[in-house]
Amino acid sequence: MRYSGSLMWALRILGVGVRGKSGKRRHIISSILVIACSVIPMVLAIYLADGMTTGITGKYIRLSSFHAQLAADPEEGGLPADLPGVTGVYPVRETFCLFYSQKGSYTSNLKGVPREYLASPGVTDELEVLSGDLDIFSGPDIVLSSEIAEALQVGIDDTVAVVTVTQQSGQARIKPSILHVKGIIESGYKDLDAYLAYIDIEQARKVMKDDDAEYLGIFANQDMAEHPEALRTLLEPYGAVTTWDMLNRSLYANFKTSKLILYVIMVLIIIIATFNISSTCIMLIQEKYVDIGLMKSIGIRKQTIAYTFRIISVFIGLAGAVIGIIIGVLLSLQLNSILSGLQQLGVSALDFYLIELPQVISWPDILFTGVLTVLLSAVSSFIPVRRLNSILPIHLLHE
Repeated sequence: MRYSGSLMWALRILGVGVRGKSGKRRHIISSILVIACSVIPMVLAIYLADGMTTGITGKYIRLSSFHAQLAADPEEGGLPADLPGVTGVYPVRETFCLFYSQKGSYTSNLKGVPREYLASPGVTDELEVLSGDLDIFSGPDIVLSSEIAEALQVGIDDTVAVVTVTQQSGQARIKPSILHVKGIIESGYKDLDAYLAYIDIEQARKVMKDDDAEYLGIFANQDMAEHPEALRTLLEPYGAVTTWDMLNRSLYANFKTSKLILYVIMVLIIIIATFNISSTCIMLIQEKYVDIGLMKSIGIRKQTIAYTFRIISVFIGLAGAVIGIIIGVLLSLQLNSILSGLQQLGVSALDFYLIELPQVISWPDILFTGVLTVLLSAVSSFIPVRRLNSILPIHLLHE
């Protein structure tokens, strides 16, 4: 009951349940809008960072690194068919090579895969076939990413030469091969497209003679994928294993660093926005100068009066956070359309980002943003309430 009067007075100052005097509340509304405008980009940053991390990591896992790679010879039995959590096992032969055509050259990875791999739902979901098809299993054919095809200036049914340097029995050998372009694909992420080229696994065994070029690529279900340590423990009895978190460590570290920098910038924006609440409280204290003096003259404690303005600061921060989060989430759900529209307008910087983001809304991070905004708003009230010390009942004699 001690602060019930402060709460009632704060509500009256805020205009809750009071008609008229809308002009005097404009600075309160403007403060709420300023807070909301600072929270919106924070929510968008959270959605963008989480969506980019999830989407790009998923593409690298499906199209490049797998959930795990097992250095085991498939001719020696491979893996049991009933391993828990394992959804797919594919022999893969991979090496670094030089592509060249009559109009260009390019260095990239070349991956030999079986038909089942390119037909698996996880892979087909991540790839877009721009022209041709993925049928590379009837001859010396190859599927290239649009990035590589553009560098070589080749299209469907054109011929490309592939030169691999292999280590066979301890000796380096150059192996040239001629392949026909059967399909041109795109992953939606430019950095990954720079390394996408597929041929048939049997053709790869002829092209790549490295003693250690082949491994088993392993896909796991979501539960096992989220616990790479458990996946590693499961596979270790069958050979040397490398899980996706180890293969993509540098990529993940880059995401974490970028995400941290982005969050720090957004938090600084919110801190700056909360300074506007301080100025609003100062204006309200000036407006209620006489009322504050009268309250002090009848014995109401300064802490009770200060509590009124802290409630106002918290209310402004809470209202701004709620409005900002709602608008931010709504904009986030439309972010794919926004990014796609900007890309069509010719914003070239977007070529290096993932345009089709998975809808990943990190509610804990968004809730933390709201709580942080409210706390910073409460802290911002400490500066203006110190002005209450300068308001004394005797000053009313001059009013």
